Amino acid sequence: SNGNRIVTASDDKTAKIWDAQSGQCLVTLQGHSESVTSCAFSSKGNRIVTASDDKTAKVWDAHSGKCLITLPNIPGLFIQGCDFRNMHPDSDLSEESIQIMRQYGGIFNDEDERRWNELMEKHFGVEEGS
Repeated sequence: SNGNRIVTASDDKTAKIWDAQSGQCLVTLQGHSESVTSCAFSSKGNRIVTASDDKTAKVWDAHSGKCLITLPNIPGLFIQGCDFRNMHPDSDLSEESIQIMRQYGGIFNDEDERRWNELMEKHFGVEEGS
């Protein structure tokens, strides 16, 4: 969000965080089993979301590089991209919204992490850090 870091996606199954001034690689995000096709910083710059040809999306701590949550590989899922979006903390996703999300991409919000984790557990049986 402040322009000090850049995140890139790569065919080598990683995403990398770079210092925008020096060009030095600060952190390598490893955990996908196929090419990483898309990535984005959260608005506060403390989270990164990645999407991969392995049919998963992951949310990472942008400082430590630790994977915080994985949207699981679901048969028929094809993630075309990823981004952070604002969701009202008290909103609930309809089944139709979950299907759209599963079909077209991962939508995450660092201010709504608690709610996202609840939705993942409810709909996919996935707990934070899986």
